[in-house]
Amino acid sequence: AQLHESPDQQISLTDPDARSMATSGRGTGTVGYNVQTAVDDKHHLIVAHEVTNVGNDRGQLSNMANQARKEIEAESLTVVADRGYYK
Repeated sequence: AQLHESPDQQISLTDPDARSMATSGRGTGTVGYNVQTAVDDKHHLIVAHEVTNVGNDRGQLSNMANQARKEIEAESLTVVADRGYYK
């Protein structure tokens, strides 16, 4: 009954907020979170972060870059990301 009442039809017995996230096109996945961070390259400090239940990073780069730009009060910035952000 609890499973059917949950909005996404998922229940994690170890962490109520964790969700199953697809990690590849082969029908596999993992239960957990996807944490995005933006780091200031001069001081090596995290300037923005976000936790999602989306298993890939595509679609997150613009959001994180905008959060970082606003936080450091810059008009523009240079962003470096791995290929996981490619869309």
